[in-house]
Amino acid sequence: MSASARLRRARRRAMTALAATSAAALTALPEQVALALGAALGAVAARCLRRRAHEALANLRLVFPERSEGECVAIWRSSCAELGRCAVEWARLPTLSTEALLERVEVIGLEHLAKAAELGRGVFAITAHYGNFEYIPAVVRGHMPGAHISVVGRTMPTPEMQAMLERRRARGGGEVIAQDARAILRALREGTVIGILIDHYTRERRGGVLVPFLGVPAWTTAGPALLALRTGAPVVPIHIHRLQNGRHRIDIEPALDLPRSGDRPRDVVTATALMNEVVGRWIREDPVPWTWSHRRFRHRPEGEVRGSPS
Repeated sequence: MSASARLRRARRRAMTALAATSAAALTALPEQVALALGAALGAVAARCLRRRAHEALANLRLVFPERSEGECVAIWRSSCAELGRCAVEWARLPTLSTEALLERVEVIGLEHLAKAAELGRGVFAITAHYGNFEYIPAVVRGHMPGAHISVVGRTMPTPEMQAMLERRRARGGGEVIAQDARAILRALREGTVIGILIDHYTRERRGGVLVPFLGVPAWTTAGPALLALRTGAPVVPIHIHRLQNGRHRIDIEPALDLPRSGDRPRDVVTATALMNEVVGRWIREDPVPWTWSHRRFRHRPEGEVRGSPS
């Protein structure tokens, strides 16, 4: 192993140890103190992480050209504070009983997910890096104890971090599925409700298509659309947002009406654009809970024209 590889490995192990120590410390603190600390650290990060701030503000200016610079900065800082609160809640998730979790998170529209699951084809529960999305599988499992619920997740940099992530995501009673079409198809055949985040950049060579997102052409994963059209699995949009006094609300929408023209490639693109339109609506209604620092709009075509306000 080269010296640079050893250094990278050491850094990743240090990051894992820091994450584990931070999670333990946040769990030990009183909840309101921990949440306030998380928000404060997020606010500090907004001012200190210049590269992230640069990316976030560029995204905000692109998506909201009508907003002032001050408004964009305020959204970015509030978003970082919210991310800090969500990180604290994620760290504390294993300490919550199902009853305590259901008490603090109300659910609207559960009947839509139940109806989709009854078809027996599996379900794509699409969501975004929006609010405390890590609560969603555990809460849904609490309301649908007979359902098999899994989430699609990326591999973390170290086995230790991967194990930490999976322990918390398994809190929902399901497993973490790799980003692999065969594994996802197998889960759908078993009737699994599959949670998947669809809002991050996905280049063409990794199965992405270029469709509008928040009015801007953006490379977006086509996997859910492709597999849903292939299998007949319903696609149900779900998102979560924060209420007052430490409470949250999950909104579950009716299954999307996906296009089925007989032209599969065109239908995949249209269905992916439809999913982006849904996520874009959430973000436009309240931009604060979204992760603005992600490099979402990479490799846009030259001379682009802004699309619809999705």
